[in-house]
Formats: sequence, C-alpha cells, structure tokens
Amino acid sequence: MKTRAFKLASFSLVVTALAASPVVAQVGGGLPGFVQLQPSTPGTAQVGNANLDGRLIASRVGLGVSPNYPLSFPNTLGNKVVLYGQSGSVYGLGIADNQMRIFSDFSTSSIGFGTGNALSFNETMRLTGTGRLGIGTSSPQGLLDVSGSALFQSSVLAQSANKSVRTHFSGLNGVIELDGTNSSRGIYLGPINESGNEVLGITTLNNAGNTFTGGFLRTSDTTSRMVATVKNFIEVNPDDPSTDIVYACIEGPEAAMYVRGTGQLVNGRAIIELPQHFRVLADGDSITVILTPGSLSSKGLAYERKGLGGITVGEIGGGRGNYRFDWEVKATRARFRDYKVLRSWEDRLPADALPAKAWADRMTGFQRDQAAQHRSRP
Repeated sequence: MKTRAFKLASFSLVVTALAASPVVAQVGGGLPGFVQLQPSTPGTAQVGNANLDGRLIASRVGLGVSPNYPLSFPNTLGNKVVLYGQSGSVYGLGIADNQMRIFSDFSTSSIGFGTGNALSFNETMRLTGTGRLGIGTSSPQGLLDVSGSALFQSSVLAQSANKSVRTHFSGLNGVIELDGTNSSRGIYLGPINESGNEVLGITTLNNAGNTFTGGFLRTSDTTSRMVATVKNFIEVNPDDPSTDIVYACIEGPEAAMYVRGTGQLVNGRAIIELPQHFRVLADGDSITVILTPGSLSSKGLAYERKGLGGITVGEIGGGRGNYRFDWEVKATRARFRDYKVLRSWEDRLPADALPAKAWADRMTGFQRDQAAQHRSRP
C-alpha cells in the first residue's frame, strides 16, 4: 500500500460522517468522505471517524477553534487531552480556573517523569496520587523524598508566614525549622538576634519556640559558639557494653585554654617552655600555674617568673632536688579577654519572637526548674 501525504495550508479540520467505503480525503469536497477539508471558515462539524492512510501535514490545526498555533483548543475550561480512559476518572491534561492540570485516574496512580518511552522507561521523578514527590525514588515516604544529594543555591527557597506552624525552608540566610512549635524541632538556621546582629546556627528551641536552649551558633563572620545546658562526651563502657560512660564538661566563667606536661628539676631548677600553639592564642597577663612535685622528699615547688616566653620553676627553701614534676598552665584566650558572664536574656530570642510572651514562658520554665532544684537538695 502506498503512503499518501496530505499537505494543508490554512484550513480547518472538520470530521464528517462515516461513508460506506474508503475514499480519498478531499479539499473543499462534498460527501461522502472520511475527512472534509474546507477553506477559510469551517462548515458544520460532523460526527464520525477520520481514517487517514498517510501523513497529515499542516502548519496549524484547530480543534473547534481557528488556530493561531500548531495545535489549538477552544478557550473553555475542562479536559483538553485524554490519554487513557473515556469517561469518569481518566489520565490527561485539562484547564481549570487559572490552573493547568495534569491528572491520573485514582489516588493509587502516579505521574512519572523520566527518559525512554512509555513501555521502556527510566524514571527520574514521581508524583504520587497522594501528593508525595519522590526524586530518585519510586516510593516516596514523605511529601518530599530525595534519594541522593540536594543542592540549594537560592537565598530563599520558601518561607511560611504562619508563626504557629513555622515549617520554613530557606537558603543560607534563611530558616530550617521542624515540627511546628514542639520542642523536638531540632534545626534553626537564620538571623535570630533582635539587636541586629546576624546569628546563624543549628539549635534547639523551647516548647514555645521562642528561646534557644542549645546548639551551635555563628555570632559573627569569624566567630561561633556552642551552647547547651550541659555538654557531655559519651563512650561505650568497655567493662559493660550495655551501658555508656557519660562525662560532663567542666565549665568556667571565661573562654580559657590550658596545656600541661611533666618537667625535670636539675639542682632544684627547671624552665617550662610553652608550646607555640598556646603562646599565639593566650593572653599572657592571665596565666596561672599549677606545680606538683614527683618526690616525697620535696620541700615544695614554686615559680619564680611566668609569661608566654616560659616559666621558671624552683624548689622551695633553696632545695636542690633532682626529680620530675607535673605542671599545668591555664590562660584566657586573648581574643576573648572581654568574655561576658552575665548577658541579656534577649540574646537568646529568635528574630520573630514576641518579647512579652517569651518573658512569660521564660519565667514559667525558670520557676519549674527552681522547684525541681529545690526538691533535689538534701
């Protein structure tokens, strides 16, 4: 059978009634015919089938409308293209009020995106009928399920104006918050200080969502701090793996650092040389020294002078012992000489907190903690 090509210029397509036997499609012709092509203004639409053995070549085709584009539909709402199914719930494309819609038949069906073809398909993304989007996975477990890494370069990806929900997700200068106003919300990234200081971090908030209870904060371009009610290290107990060993960090009212070691007295004298990594960061005026003799016959130890250039040690009372001793040197970090112990409670307020409500919540928690502390006293 030969393949016929039909080339149309500016014609509208009108389907006519089915004839008894196939005839060649006509341009401006009359019945009977499978396809009647009329120039200029289309005639009355007919009900029937159009069978074309060959290629239909046209610059523009309008379905019920005079076309201005390669394929045009009328300016009416409803289904435009049905790909599967003839009534009721179908697969296809349609137009609603101010919205284009892509739809499947039931909530158990999905819309897939990928490469290949319908029967040999390499899926890259799936939108389920229940509203879950899976990227790299065909069975998304949440509203958004990404199997692999994600890269966000926008400064603001999304932000909710509802402070009670607080499900934000933004870029580096934005916010990530979880679980509404519950205390289990574990991540907050964003400006938080109402005094205008930019503070970024990964922190936890109180139940009311208006005070930071702990976390890692960036307080300036070159400074960050870790905050917690108590800080620990945890190791599995080598003697009983069913338990953990939990040590709490020793805290103090300064940003301090230390070095320690063991020295050797020779004729009752020794010099402690501080390492370079300590000297370059320490405030020399804040140095304190602890000395412990390693001999029961020692008369005691003292320092004669101390500074970043070294510490001169001698045995008390003109002693001339020759024995080892332990030493420890502490100093404030020079960069944090003005470390503040007492700070305004407002330093821990998120940017969107209401100060009056935050204060009431703070006092409620404070009174509860004080009552618990009082009960724990002997």
